[in-house]
Amino acid sequence: MNNWTCLIVNSESHGSSNIVAAADMLGISCQIHNPQQAMDILKNRESRFALVIYAGLELNWPDVIEQELIILCEKKKSTVLVCSSCEEDYIRVNAKIVSSEPRLFVSYANINESVEMLAGRLGTLLEMNNWHVQNRIEIERLKMVGQPLSEHFNEVTEEMHLASRLQRDFLPRELPELPGVRFGAVYRPATWVSGDIYDVMRLDENNFAFYVADAVGHGMPAALLTMFIKRAIVPKRINGKSYELVPPGEILCSLNEDMCLQGLSDQQFATCCYGIMNFKERKLTLANAGHPYPMLMKPDGRIEEFRVKGPLLGVIDGAEYVNQEFTMEIGDKLLVYSDGVEAAFETQKVSLDSPPRFREQFAGLNQLSVDDLVRKLLYLIDDESGSLHPRDDVTVVGIELYEK
Repeated sequence: MNNWTCLIVNSESHGSSNIVAAADMLGISCQIHNPQQAMDILKNRESRFALVIYAGLELNWPDVIEQELIILCEKKKSTVLVCSSCEEDYIRVNAKIVSSEPRLFVSYANINESVEMLAGRLGTLLEMNNWHVQNRIEIERLKMVGQPLSEHFNEVTEEMHLASRLQRDFLPRELPELPGVRFGAVYRPATWVSGDIYDVMRLDENNFAFYVADAVGHGMPAALLTMFIKRAIVPKRINGKSYELVPPGEILCSLNEDMCLQGLSDQQFATCCYGIMNFKERKLTLANAGHPYPMLMKPDGRIEEFRVKGPLLGVIDGAEYVNQEFTMEIGDKLLVYSDGVEAAFETQKVSLDSPPRFREQFAGLNQLSVDDLVRKLLYLIDDESGSLHPRDDVTVVGIELYEK
């Protein structure tokens, strides 16, 4: 340890004899200076001290000098020993050190301890100083490595934020206002962007169309596929001054063909439920591409599923999708949702073809307005997720028929 130098800070030279004797036992040279001299020495760029000892703190140095000494000790990467006959002095200085420079290592010794005890403390602290310096060097190295990573992550976060805003621009800004029909919708991505997309659009004076699509996976690849789906769905064919509504099955056939032609990477597929409703006649036409079955909630509390089947989108070139027609009644509510919602709906099925057994929490939900209903579903989903179910993209579109 004979390469170490200790700086003893004291307003008077007396009171430090035991510390000097302890340092001599370890072969350590010492310098004793009053606080102002110690500050001048520590400010010297060339000065290096492994240990700075505050002795005689009961003399109550001015706070400004004490604070400045603490900052200089940190810059020199020094270990600090508070040597006093009063432990309250250590508590006072340590509180200042923790609040200003929490990286300093500080300890306490009673100035009246024996030389042997002080020598043991000094030896231990100098060993700690080695660890402290090496630790600081490693921290600085990690900071140098972490700085570009932090900047990179900030850039990625900003890009994902912009992507999220762009994807939301593809969603309907407001739902249609139609006589005898109310709508509700919930859309919540699992991360910045979603693999879900939906739309509700009025087609003419009698009909509106709606769909919920779910691209496999999460993150940017799934989000980009939802944008492709949004642009690929064309609900009407316009010929001059006339138009023709494209049936749901044909919509899905065309979308499947477009996705297959793109030659998407492996496992890049999607599900979709597309429907057209004549709200004057309450006639509903549905087609489904591997999507969860829409749920019908009756005013008396009964729950049914429109079990329309069809293959996934983007998997089988030339796949066919059938149209199925249903009739809805006043007071009925139809829910179309992505698979992130299914856990809140059903208990475990005995087999894939067995009817669902809906959870008890659904009792009485049919009495809610469709807007309140979809928001209540979001609450049930969050309650279901707990610690065992990872958060998934959640999308629900609700349609309610009411007496005008």
